[in-house]
Amino acid sequence: MNRVLLFAAFSVMVLGSCNDKKDPDVSRKPGLLAVNDIDQYTPPPAGTVVTADSMAVNDDPLNHFTFTVKIKTNEYSNKGTYSIAASFGPNDADGMFTMPRGGGHLKPILQKGKERYTYIIGFEYQHKFHEYYRVTGSKGAIEIKNIKAYTFQ
Repeated sequence: MNRVLLFAAFSVMVLGSCNDKKDPDVSRKPGLLAVNDIDQYTPPPAGTVVTADSMAVNDDPLNHFTFTVKIKTNEYSNKGTYSIAASFGPNDADGMFTMPRGGGHLKPILQKGKERYTYIIGFEYQHKFHEYYRVTGSKGAIEIKNIKAYTFQ
């Protein structure tokens, strides 16, 4: 008799937990972002400028310097790695960055930062800009620094 009651109680719990509503977030682990068809991006051929911007350097009006950042595709861009070319007056810097793990399908976006001589490299995901790297220029250095981390499934 106890087995029958135990089986009946278990059946009620299992049937009670069934729900026709499918919640897509149930299968996601915290901190992971789901891949969305809207956010898919196929990079152009290697050497193509994806995005670029520049601003005048007002600290040295005699020389009319600019701070420029360009993001270009390379042979690894189909896996999410892009080249950066930055210049601050006569100083040049080159580097590479990789989109978040599982986010090789996202297009890099460049926006002006809040601080002076700063650009933010990020990406749009579900119609929202996500900051990823900061590029800062100064008279003596150009710095590219990771500022946030993301993972996609």
